[in-house]
Amino acid sequence: MGLLNPVYAASLVSFTLNELVSYSEIRANYSFFIALGILSFFSIYNQKLLKITYSILILVCGSYAFGRVVSFFMDGYPSKLIVIIVSVELFGFLLAFWRLRSLIK
Repeated sequence: MGLLNPVYAASLVSFTLNELVSYSEIRANYSFFIALGILSFFSIYNQKLLKITYSILILVCGSYAFGRVVSFFMDGYPSKLIVIIVSVELFGFLLAFWRLRSLIK
């Protein structure tokens, strides 16, 4: 969605895209998540990719969730949508962390 229509994707979280670089930033983030989804899909069939896939998910979900929690303290309580988003990110972080630990044992 954000790769092809960044204005719509930004409007879901009340962003306005005022500069051309804004479109690039939205598309870059969505491209990364598409690539991560493809990597996750391939890791189903190639077990050697699982550790790196879980590690990337831990890093990405953890850093996004951390940034949003910092924002809670600095900017005040967020909208319901952001609370849902951070919950999903924390769940993704914890799930990937749990799965990676099970692979390392």
